[in-house]
Amino acid sequence: MTLLGHVLQYHQRGLNLLPIAAGTKKPTCEYKHWLSTRQTEQDIRKLFVGDVGVGVILGAVSGNLYVRDFDKLSAYDQWSTTHPQL
Repeated sequence: MTLLGHVLQYHQRGLNLLPIAAGTKKPTCEYKHWLSTRQTEQDIRKLFVGDVGVGVILGAVSGNLYVRDFDKLSAYDQWSTTHPQL
């Protein structure tokens, strides 16, 4: 399956996505509008052109998806000890 095919599947599952410049964490488009506006399939097809990666916009616009990102194992260990139910 192509990258666009995967992105369309993620979109169908309720995620708002951004094209990311290859090898970076920088969006290749203006993105502030997408922080609160649900994308259409047509939007996705226009955005995901060329050699890009995929970023996910978190929060309400993506079905309240949130991520915990730990750069050090010790930080995760401390968090998981404090929140064993999660």
